[in-house]
Amino acid sequence: MPEATGTEIERRGIRDVIAIADFVEKLIQSEQQWIMNRLQWLFTSQSFLLTAYGVLVTRGGTAPYEALAKLLVSLLPWVGLCFCILVGIAIFAAECVLSPLGDTRHSLTVAINEHSTMPRDEKGNTIKIPIVGTKKRKTRFFGGLPHWFLPWILAILWLTLLLARFGIVHNWTILQSPWLH
Repeated sequence: MPEATGTEIERRGIRDVIAIADFVEKLIQSEQQWIMNRLQWLFTSQSFLLTAYGVLVTRGGTAPYEALAKLLVSLLPWVGLCFCILVGIAIFAAECVLSPLGDTRHSLTVAINEHSTMPRDEKGNTIKIPIVGTKKRKTRFFGGLPHWFLPWILAILWLTLLLARFGIVHNWTILQSPWLH
């Protein structure tokens, strides 16, 4: 069997790097899909809970179901708050997995850009694979803002409804503010 030349070894090396990069990308996609599934489930559950809460608060229950309606009005904010907290924690866990994967993708992309023959654009500049989704780039931070904040914003909504239910929030001056009218 003939001995491999430096070029063949380099080609085999870059193939391994590309294969690893593909695997890492699949892991990233899997975690991102988990985040999307959690958010979709959260928003679906919240829409049902908020709708039920709104209907019960504005209409109450008929005579035989009045006690049940009051119980639901008391329990729905707790359920909604728990869902928001659980999804927020689950998204944090997914982000803990995604962060090192993003850094690994960064390193692999740099290696591919440095060790492969990349095409050139019309000006003769070498085309590079863009580096995205790392701590060093703000794309990951800004792209993650919705899934970082939306569960907690909904949690604050439910917490506010709970505080109002227990009479802790008496002054709704923010709702009476002229800039809301």
